[in-house]
Amino acid sequence: MRLIKILFTLLMLSNTKGLLAQDTLTLKKGIVVNSLSQASSDNTYSLYLPENFTVDKKWPLLIGIESTPNSAALAHVFKEAANEYGYVIAILNTDQKDSLESTAVEFVNFLGYIVAYFSIQQDRVYTIGEGLDAELSSLVPVLYPDNFAGTIAVNNSIVYDETYKPKKNFYYYGIVHPQRKEFSYFIRLNELLTQRAIPAEVAVYDSDFDFPPTQVTRQVLSRLTLQAMFKGRTKLDSIWIKKALKEDLNRVNKMLRNKEYVYAQDQIVEIKQNYLDFYPKDSLATIEKNILNSKDYKEELSSFTQALYEEELLTVNYLNYIKKDLTAINYQNLDWWRAEIAKLDTFIQEEDKHWRNMAIRIKLFLKDAVEAYNEENLEQNIEAKIFSNMFITLLDPKDFDSHKKVIGFCAMDGDYETALGFLQKLLANGYDDFESLYEIEGTTALKMTKEYNQIIKKHFGITRYSLYKQ
Repeated sequence: MRLIKILFTLLMLSNTKGLLAQDTLTLKKGIVVNSLSQASSDNTYSLYLPENFTVDKKWPLLIGIESTPNSAALAHVFKEAANEYGYVIAILNTDQKDSLESTAVEFVNFLGYIVAYFSIQQDRVYTIGEGLDAELSSLVPVLYPDNFAGTIAVNNSIVYDETYKPKKNFYYYGIVHPQRKEFSYFIRLNELLTQRAIPAEVAVYDSDFDFPPTQVTRQVLSRLTLQAMFKGRTKLDSIWIKKALKEDLNRVNKMLRNKEYVYAQDQIVEIKQNYLDFYPKDSLATIEKNILNSKDYKEELSSFTQALYEEELLTVNYLNYIKKDLTAINYQNLDWWRAEIAKLDTFIQEEDKHWRNMAIRIKLFLKDAVEAYNEENLEQNIEAKIFSNMFITLLDPKDFDSHKKVIGFCAMDGDYETALGFLQKLLANGYDDFESLYEIEGTTALKMTKEYNQIIKKHFGITRYSLYKQ
């Protein structure tokens, strides 16, 4: 409650603050400008103004936060779509070490700053966030529904429940990669919000793992603009609507050509919900009927739902087991885990993309669970650190940092045999940074041994030390 009270107070104050005069800042249009200073704050922000931006009209706003080193990524990802559909983008750059409460305070201050400084249409303000930052960016509009028209959540989102329940004038747009561990949550969240008659949509993309392609960001902003027209927040343009509808229908046809029957059917449902009386009812009904009656759709839907069910079951069980094994440092159970991971790897080799993606998500879920455990137990003993990092190498043989941690911790513990074994695994899995092998923490004595250098020489043909410690 304290956080909510602080946010409310700041939100009220920020809209009446005296800010810098507009003529003190000259910005280029059509490009993302980084590292801009915010008045009365040490934070910087990134800004994108459409090429046709003027102060003579009000503009919709995408406002977000980024705490990652690549702090301008979101603005760059959405800039082409924002330029086409006429949106301002403002992204606050924050520190990952800041608490949720302090970041929320900074975010609300930033909103007031942008709204007062630029020509923003206040009933078309949408929050945007990716990954961990999306938890906060998707929470704030629910706390203050009168100040936000909706949110765009990329690859993560706040858990909407009875505590944080959006109102019906809120528009939720989720964007998720099918191999992200959050995928199943987005699917269920979309169903939950739709059941509550809250406009919601989820776009699934399968290109770059972290950020969606331009075709998806265009789809998102097109939908937000369409919603704004039907809610009277911007002028209704029937020609524009017909063009947007044509693009959505083309998207359905492309999905059908790619045999993405489940997503094509979902897209048809969204068209019927979003376009009111503008869509061709008879022809769309025929397309939908053909999809629903097709054998291919029924088989894919069965695969899709069964994979989600299996994922839910396995993640609950696995989470329970891994917590117990990490706490007990249960080496005896590693063989069982090895067999379970082999089963998941079998699914990953399947042609069925839904089962393949499900297995990838579960492995990422387990890896994140172990890493979270390590973060919460920084003072754990060396044996526990060895075990947890060994487990990560089972899940991800290409996680070279965990291999090196096992080598270092085992060396500190005097277990040179295991350390050398993981050095061999590290190299066998493709590690090729020669110099770093002599910089692994805890290996001061190990790296001088004959055995250590022989393994390195066998792989690289050279070694740092020609005289070995006997």
